[in-house]
Amino acid sequence: MRPHLLVLVPWLPIGGAEVLLADILDSLKAEWRLSIVTTETGDQALAPAFAAITSEIYHLPDLLARRYWFEFVAALMASRDSKAILSSGSRFLYKNLKRIKARSPTILSYDILHNDAPRAHLASALRARFHIDRLIAVNERIGRS
Repeated sequence: MRPHLLVLVPWLPIGGAEVLLADILDSLKAEWRLSIVTTETGDQALAPAFAAITSEIYHLPDLLARRYWFEFVAALMASRDSKAILSSGSRFLYKNLKRIKARSPTILSYDILHNDAPRAHLASALRARFHIDRLIAVNERIGRS
């Protein structure tokens, strides 16, 4: 059986970061089982493009009260035997990754860094970096940040 990758993102709008993520996931779908979880209300315009990659897309704000999100994600990971998490700017992941790793110590975590703006997700990613196994910068300038 193919390993499972949990993808945590704020939302799925039409934007460069999301188009890149869709391309990455499309290239991984033959080797990995994929589940996508979004954690912010807002634009989900690219959801149909992601639905062509995986049928498992969960928009948490539409499904559950926020207080149940961690348990939902933990149950999803357990039921799919997730081997890795891929994030792209997920505040939920930055806030909860330590707890996730406590429950699933062998899970690998990766975070894609798309920009280095001071108020963007870079600062949150850097605060969570002790629990992120690999930060993936989309270019050298961001990688040096």
